[in-house]
Amino acid sequence: MGRIFLPDRFASGDALDLYEAAGGGGAGQGQADTIHRLQRRAKGISHCIEVGCLREELGVPSGERHELCRALHAEQNAIAQAALHGVKIAGSTLYCTHQPCSLCAKMIINAGIVEVYFDQGYPDELATGFFAEAGIKLHKIGG
Repeated sequence: MGRIFLPDRFASGDALDLYEAAGGGGAGQGQADTIHRLQRRAKGISHCIEVGCLREELGVPSGERHELCRALHAEQNAIAQAALHGVKIAGSTLYCTHQPCSLCAKMIINAGIVEVYFDQGYPDELATGFFAEAGIKLHKIGG
């Protein structure tokens, strides 16, 4: 899930729910489905569920070789959907399920997002360093 709260709408509780805007749906059936539900395929190409996962076939460990994946992380999709729909996100707050990876961190920094809330950690010290250097606040929510 990727949700961006916009500063001018935050007081009213309005959020740009980009997971739903991208066609996200109901609850999944187990962990693999959950992962595929959270990762949105790039528009116009088949999802790895349909054609097979190249990263899995090559034995690429999780968190490596992102360029081989057909899917987008929720953060990447949230930023792309905001751009597609003409929504300015500079100064906004991003809520996501996992701590962003280094690739997503760079996109978040360049998009002008100022704060990130996440539920589950992700072992990417480079991303944490990028956020600290850029002055972006990271908040872990939940247990």
